[in-house]
Amino acid sequence: MAAVLKLYDGTNTVDLADSSNIMLLRRRYVPQVATPPGDGSIPSYVVESIPVRVRAANANGLATALQGVHAMQKLAAEYWADQAQNTPVWLHQQLDGETGERRALVRRIEIVPQSWLDEPAPEMLVPVELRVERHPYWERTAALTFNPATEESSPAFMHDYTGGSAADVVGDVSARVKVKFSNTENRVWAGFRSAARHGTPANFEYLWECEDGNNNGNETGISDTSDVTASASYRVTVSESDLNWDGEEHMCLYIRLSDITTNYSDQFGSFVWLLRAMVTAGTWRVHLRWAYGNTDPDVGVGSLYVSSEKVDFDNDTWDLVEMGICDIPIRDLKAITISDQGASADSNFLVEIWAERVSGSGNLYLDCLCLIPRDEGYIASGPTRRSSTAVWVYCSPRDEFTDIQASAAPGFADFVPLAPENFYAPLGDGRLVVAFAQSAASYIDDVLDFEGTYFPRWLSLRGAE
Repeated sequence: MAAVLKLYDGTNTVDLADSSNIMLLRRRYVPQVATPPGDGSIPSYVVESIPVRVRAANANGLATALQGVHAMQKLAAEYWADQAQNTPVWLHQQLDGETGERRALVRRIEIVPQSWLDEPAPEMLVPVELRVERHPYWERTAALTFNPATEESSPAFMHDYTGGSAADVVGDVSARVKVKFSNTENRVWAGFRSAARHGTPANFEYLWECEDGNNNGNETGISDTSDVTASASYRVTVSESDLNWDGEEHMCLYIRLSDITTNYSDQFGSFVWLLRAMVTAGTWRVHLRWAYGNTDPDVGVGSLYVSSEKVDFDNDTWDLVEMGICDIPIRDLKAITISDQGASADSNFLVEIWAERVSGSGNLYLDCLCLIPRDEGYIASGPTRRSSTAVWVYCSPRDEFTDIQASAAPGFADFVPLAPENFYAPLGDGRLVVAFAQSAASYIDDVLDFEGTYFPRWLSLRGAE
């Protein structure tokens, strides 16, 4: 197969390797390769210096050839300057013998003529250097499809987006995605987790039930209670007892990693912790503490813990609330490795739920903690100002993220910024952990559909992928 090097806007093509029009000077062309920074961000754009000779029968033919490049030059500039311009210019490349063609978004084209005056007739061979500022990554020319999902009767779920007919994500770097979450009211949290960085994805426990933890000794005031509206049909009830909750903070319960799983290393990572809770009346103030604990976590932890901000709960229906960010384990894995510390220490990682009653005389209900991975690709969306039926998360070719929420009627209800802006699909086998809720409540019978597409990306060659 022939080599490909061209500028393409989806309709028009300027072939930079066409020996009859624009001839690439192959021995003088040195392709550029970006260096990934390692923190998930996109590196700087690179400049390809592409030396060519424009072949024309006469000056008018030379003008026609150059005007084709100028049209791409103008369109690329307008795409970056004009919000309403949605036609990008791509630089396509494929080596002779390479299986797959790839493309990179063009930001700027500079045309540097070497000479075009006093060229001899009858044929003109004019040397020109094209300086094409392009996206640091090459991507697939057509999107692939994720494995879709439908989930219900849970405040969160973990989905194998590389399963079914979908394949593992290929490429050198994380893939650009476009996804849709349907049948949700407003709020979505989602995070990717891959086998390449975090062990066995299927072993990750994203939902920590409060009733699986250890109530704080005072069983008359803190108890596991059957509740069909709660995850796994149980909640922990915190009510008045011999402990005074009014203006006095107490630990309600603690959950060890060993209470959740024995696959400790498969749980490692950085997470946004969501708490599903409600009150029967009044206001309760709640926060989390993460630490390593002994038999008695109060004694074992002492002052050595990481604490979240305090959050007020005054909702009398279930709600999902962000409580903070914490890693598992809470140590520097470069300095103190898994082999140094040992699995027995990791099993003692724990999270504590502390609370006090600020006003009223109601009780506090604690359902579960949802852990949303944030170190490979994470978004938090909403709430919007209106009800909606679907949430789209788009990553543009320029790596700009847009969250569009559709109303029940035709048209869009709201545009809401996402945080943080790094929602890319990591390489290889992976899972997507999703939590979802309405604007003011989280119901156990909510239904959410997930679907989407992605563009694999490469640093240099695509090869046979």
